[in-house]
Amino acid sequence: MKLLIRAARIIDGTGVAPLVAHDVLVDGDRIAAVGPRGSLQTEGAETFDASGSTLLPGFVNMHAHLRGGARGTAELPDDVALLKAAQNARLAIAGGVTTLRDAGSTERLSQTIRDAIASGLLTGPRIISAGRIITTSAGHGWKHGLRADDATELRKAVRQNVEDDADTIKIAATGGGGTPGSNVGSAQYSASELTVATEEAHRLGRRVLVHCNGTLGTKNAVAAGVDTIEHIGWMGEDGTLEVIDAVIADMLTQGITVVPTMSVWYRPGYDDIASLSADQKKMRAVREDRTAAWARMYQAGVRFAAGTDTWDPIARELELMVSELGLTAMQAIVAATRDSAIGLGEGDLIGTIESGKRADLVLLGGDPSVDLAALRRVERVWVAGRLAVVDGSVSG
Repeated sequence: MKLLIRAARIIDGTGVAPLVAHDVLVDGDRIAAVGPRGSLQTEGAETFDASGSTLLPGFVNMHAHLRGGARGTAELPDDVALLKAAQNARLAIAGGVTTLRDAGSTERLSQTIRDAIASGLLTGPRIISAGRIITTSAGHGWKHGLRADDATELRKAVRQNVEDDADTIKIAATGGGGTPGSNVGSAQYSASELTVATEEAHRLGRRVLVHCNGTLGTKNAVAAGVDTIEHIGWMGEDGTLEVIDAVIADMLTQGITVVPTMSVWYRPGYDDIASLSADQKKMRAVREDRTAAWARMYQAGVRFAAGTDTWDPIARELELMVSELGLTAMQAIVAATRDSAIGLGEGDLIGTIESGKRADLVLLGGDPSVDLAALRRVERVWVAGRLAVVDGSVSG
């Protein structure tokens, strides 16, 4: 089936200025051609008039948890959690997210949702599943993760996640504020241990994302050659911010992608100091300085991608990148499209509107390059050429 999306303003995800009054021809699940209005060979194509709206590549949420959504949801019974995950997948696609990386779940929950969407049983974004987080005993996420306390156990845990059909591998390099007592500033694994895990994951064709709130854990992750670093809290072992320029330089050299998950750092609950854990209070105390460090990293050329870690819409993450990190609207859009796709290792498949790419497309009311509020006005969403959302309503 062919579809001509006609006369749209196009933001193609590469960072160039919007293309005015352009057509996009979709053939099956791929973008067949892009050109000025009326310039494409469109015989036999169904036509949709997109004049007055902006067409973008589908957004990529690099860090979400399908099982989560609000405080306490991690403790839902498994059957209820599965329903919650299906609901979250629908929320994501309604907000324009066409690819979502689930950054750690329980048992095979995210793989189950992934497969249900892929088979057409559910409507949602394409899911990239990290399976269960790999962590130490008493480490971040230990309750639902795969526990590994040395290099041998790390290698086995990677293999176990691959047996469980995970698409990527997540490792907790440091403690996390959501796991009391796990210590955000302390490294859970040495550089050599993380290297063993990363090499094993890469041998098996899986990329590696690493939870890093602490500086030493981040340093170890970079030394190990991981693919993406999540949160990047820069917490020193003494509880103060400790940014190491040499580590930033190594990230840049290696092409590591950073996913700052700004939505979680700037969520309303993070301003309710009394409700925070001891580790969260430490991280909240240096939030603005940490954001300034991220801005410096971005200006140095480190690739930033978009991930929420919450069930805020992806638009919230882009708004924070602009208001707090200092990116332009176009730079934030690139982070959530092309650069997130590169972070996934799928820059040749998704992330930009180009001939041959997968037809993951979002139509917005207005022009988000000049009015960020347009990010929340999702008119239509196509996933692999199939219409999934019309005026905020999810099909199926």
